Amino acid sequence: VHHENELAQSVGCCGIYETRFWMHSEFLTINDGKMSKSLGNLYTLRDLIGEGFDPRAYRYFVLGAHYRTKLNFTWDALHAAQNALHNLQDTVRGWDQPKIGCAEYEERFLLALNDDLNTPQALAIVWELVGDSQLPTAGKAQSLLKFDQVLGLGLSEYESKPVVVPEDVSALIVKREEARTQQDWEASDRLRSEIEARGFTIEDTEKGTKIR
Repeated sequence: VHHENELAQSVGCCGIYETRFWMHSEFLTINDGKMSKSLGNLYTLRDLIGEGFDPRAYRYFVLGAHYRTKLNFTWDALHAAQNALHNLQDTVRGWDQPKIGCAEYEERFLLALNDDLNTPQALAIVWELVGDSQLPTAGKAQSLLKFDQVLGLGLSEYESKPVVVPEDVSALIVKREEARTQQDWEASDRLRSEIEARGFTIEDTEKGTKIR
């Protein structure tokens, strides 16, 4: 059988047991159907990156479901996961430097993981921590970095590190806003492409333009 075969190979090769536990996730479906090459709905991470997704958005998507439950992949669900991840990244950018974590949240996070690897609950605790206005951002940052050692969302790349936008990119953003005000969508799209060519992406929201 497959799993026992993997065990025999790894122990035979390395002479040690690589892990004490193996949890196999439930099936991944595509639009509530089977994923297969013959149906033309087989995707790889390279495909997702080619569609403009951060591969960590897929990780966030997977963490949002318990490993014992079936997970249904849709492009809308992946968009939602990426939006949530971007919101998390944007939120922690303005925080103070990590210092003295929040013991209560860290204990609850560990309890969730020890409850049959309940990653959806762990993510919910992350957002509770983020939204707790009674806590200093330095403490939240410290705990969040500890959580991310498990979640693997790369938050250390964003936490307490505001976006530094070069002057030439800032000028392009201003020009694009002017083009949008004048409803010159062709110029707006061209300027967006120029901004992205310099390594930044922009998102138009009700609260204004966000840049990453």
